[in-house]
Amino acid sequence: MTLLAWVLLALCAAAHATASLPIDLSATGWDASISALPEDSWAVVEFFASWCGACQHFKPAYEEAAEIISASTARNAVTVMRLDCAVENEWCGKFGIQGYPTVLLGRPAAFKVPSGLTTEKAKYEGGREQGQSVVDWVAKEINMQIVPGDPVLLVAGEGSGSGSGGDGSNSSSGDSGAGGGDGVNGGGGNEINADNSNVQLAVASQAAPLPTKVDLVDVVSATVKAFRNTVDNPALMKGPSAREALKDFLDLLATAHPVKECRGGAEGAEGA
Repeated sequence: MTLLAWVLLALCAAAHATASLPIDLSATGWDASISALPEDSWAVVEFFASWCGACQHFKPAYEEAAEIISASTARNAVTVMRLDCAVENEWCGKFGIQGYPTVLLGRPAAFKVPSGLTTEKAKYEGGREQGQSVVDWVAKEINMQIVPGDPVLLVAGEGSGSGSGGDGSNSSSGDSGAGGGDGVNGGGGNEINADNSNVQLAVASQAAPLPTKVDLVDVVSATVKAFRNTVDNPALMKGPSAREALKDFLDLLATAHPVKECRGGAEGAEGA
């Protein structure tokens, strides 16, 4: 079973390697893709035409912007997508697209058809050479700092600052202030008291909201890691109970995994 079970790993790894950023949209899947986004998040959509020279020139920068955002503190707040108007010309016409490439930004509701067609959206008018230009525009429009990394929680005692403001706790180092910062024991901060104990958590002031969605890329990556760790540890494969547990795991993946390549691989491994 072990050798054939590698089918699952191979197929999931292939799906992970070919995962597309930005997300490619289609007219038929538009509603499902937009509806899947959290209502309080942001959508960035490029309307382009594959035959368009300016679009081909802009493509590397837009893809770079998608990669930067997906690896940043805004990954759970911003989704970068695109639609090829050479294929979906009628659909692009619904949004009044008159030139390519056109990049629009708005809440998911602004991209719903037909209710969002008249909703105002921000339009990108910046440079087309570097992805960072797009990222900076998005950050400015949504008033969020976009920096590498994941949303961070600061634990009291590990931060900086003191007194009744600033971005820290009651430590003796770092900046201090009297304003309404996001610090522990500070004015107007985002504080969380755990059972009235002395341990408090403060959400970093520039961090993105806590995750409201998980990208399929993350799901596939986690599947690959979990399966590789299982197969690479012989102790986890020995004995009837271990084999039964692996069978249950494969059965779960075959029936419920959101990526069809992983479902197919799991089904193949089950029959081994």
